[in-house]
Amino acid sequence: HPNIQFDIILWIDNVILLTNSAEDDVLLRKSYDDILARLGIVAKAWEVDTSLEALGLDINLEQQVIKPSAKSLEKIDAALEQLARTPTCRNFYKFHGSVMSICYLAAIPLAFISDFMTLLREESRFLTTFSSPQDIPWNRVRDTLNNDKTRRLCHDVATLCRNASLRGPTITAPPMLVGHSDASCSALAGVTLNNHIAFSLLQPIA
Repeated sequence: HPNIQFDIILWIDNVILLTNSAEDDVLLRKSYDDILARLGIVAKAWEVDTSLEALGLDINLEQQVIKPSAKSLEKIDAALEQLARTPTCRNFYKFHGSVMSICYLAAIPLAFISDFMTLLREESRFLTTFSSPQDIPWNRVRDTLNNDKTRRLCHDVATLCRNASLRGPTITAPPMLVGHSDASCSALAGVTLNNHIAFSLLQPIA
C-alpha cells in the first residue's frame, strides 16, 4: 500500500478524489475501482480534470476557487421568479430549498441571512396550525409573502448565493467587531471594523 496523501469526498452518488499528482491519482482510482469490482458495483467512468462541476458547485483546483454552478444559480433564479409571480407556501419552500442548498455547500453561515431565517420561522409556524399536510393551503397566495419587503429580502438572499465564492485552502476571519454563530458549530461569521464580512470555514467552534 503506497503512502499517498489524498482526500476523498463521498456525497450520495458522487465520489470526489483529490490527490497531489497525476501518478497518485491513477493509483488511487485503480484501488477504488478494484474495490467496486470486488463488490460487484458498476460506476460511471471517472472525470479527470483540474476543474469540475459537482454537488451544485464549480470547483477550480488550480485557482483554488469554489462557487455555485450555473445550474444551481438557474434553479435559484427560477424559484425566485416563481415566488415573485405567485407567492404561495409551495413556491416559498421551493426557493428556500434552493437557497439552503447553496448556503450549505458554499459554507455560507446562516447568520448572513438572519432576516430570511426569521421569515422561514414565521412561515413554519403557520404550517403548524394545521393538523395534517393535506390540510395546508400550499397553493394559496400568502399576504406575508406577497409584499415588497419579502420580495426584496428574497432577492437579496438570491444575490448573496449568486456572489458566493470561496478562495484558497482555508479562509480565516480577521479580528472581529461582531461575531455570529449559525448554531451548527461548523462556521463562524463576523463583521470587521471596516464593515467587511468574513468567516472561517469548517472549523469547529471551541
